Amino acid sequence: MSDQVEKPDQAEHSESDQSGPAEQPDQAEQATPAGQTDSGPAPKIGIALLVIIPLSIIVLVNVFGKKSPPANPGQDNAKSGTTGQVTKTPAQPAASPVITKLVQRMSVEANKGNLKAMLQILSLMNSNAKTDVDKKYVKGAAYFVEGIFAYYKRNYLRSAQMLILARNTKVLWSDKTLAMSSVQLCNAYWAAKNNAEALKFSKITRQLAPNDPIALFNNGVIEWHLSRQPDAKSDDKWKETLRAFHKKAAGNINISLDIVFIAQSILSGSYDKRPPVIRPQQPSEAVGKMIDQLAQAAKKASTPTP
Repeated sequence: MSDQVEKPDQAEHSESDQSGPAEQPDQAEQATPAGQTDSGPAPKIGIALLVIIPLSIIVLVNVFGKKSPPANPGQDNAKSGTTGQVTKTPAQPAASPVITKLVQRMSVEANKGNLKAMLQILSLMNSNAKTDVDKKYVKGAAYFVEGIFAYYKRNYLRSAQMLILARNTKVLWSDKTLAMSSVQLCNAYWAAKNNAEALKFSKITRQLAPNDPIALFNNGVIEWHLSRQPDAKSDDKWKETLRAFHKKAAGNINISLDIVFIAQSILSGSYDKRPPVIRPQQPSEAVGKMIDQLAQAAKKASTPTP
């Protein structure tokens, strides 16, 4: 499967009618996490690297111009690990052999979750970039590193912004981390009763991971809930989405039975509440603090001694 994504054309995108309130979201809107891997940074979300149609990228770029959603604190027992499979695609024209090798090394270290090595490699890329092409590669790698680090620091909007920019450079990117940031944004907006933004990010997550049960459930229940509003247009697409979720959730030990029951109840017409959305565990705050320490050490090392 190809992972190359062309830069999108510019397009108009309507602004949301709502913005997330400043208060802490209602914890009752949360659902049991769908699962957690021992080696990954957050959910066992099973996201593959996919080609996204240009429209979805346009949606992402325009959405990320908005202000951040309210904070949505989560559990801190996620372990540091891989950022998800990293895609590297040589841009045109090719960079110098030194920069090319450093990009390859960056990919390896990112997949290991070696955050310190990622910073060191980025520093080496900066010092070895001599041509304009090399500098474009460095910029793409810098977007990628900032996007990964922002995810671990729970700045999901910044993470998504940077990973989209990284994706468009065709140097390094991680769709898994991008999807994980998007699902956290969906959750934060839903908890804050900002239905329009929650729906938007549920669609983005599903575009990135169309077969993932978390993406299917969240998008399906939000679509269903909004279809019941007085001014809603008649649309039964949520039925297909929740049926797809039910197939994926069958026998999946990482999906709570309560979540499966909610989907079944909605499909049978016996559910009449505002549904929860699945909330994957967030990355550990300890990892975010470690990133701050790494950044401070790198800044100190690069400061000339008087």
